[in-house]
Amino acid sequence: MIHSGKLDQRVTWKAPTPATEGHYGQEKTHYPAVYERWAKVEEGVSGRHLWYAQQPQRMATHVLTLRDIPELRADWRAEWRGRTFAIEHIQRPGARADDLIVFCVEQIGGG
Repeated sequence: MIHSGKLDQRVTWKAPTPATEGHYGQEKTHYPAVYERWAKVEEGVSGRHLWYAQQPQRMATHVLTLRDIPELRADWRAEWRGRTFAIEHIQRPGARADDLIVFCVEQIGGG
């Protein structure tokens, strides 16, 4: 379990919600905030992180470590300091899985 003193950044977690918009009823996915959690945010990813995530073909730009959110899925978004991140991989290390390690890619333009 990560020491709580290292969870020093506030991250907003957003779940996808389909909605009908416009005059023609076009579907669009919105991402309303569902959780705010303290997290450790690491910018840039080492080769060790890429191997650990088992995602060698994708380049995560950030690694977020936080206390578990059981319903967190890869189609959610994270927001930190006004920047939006798509989740590439979620790692629940250990048998207890109290912590999450989330590998993310920054979405340029708010994604």
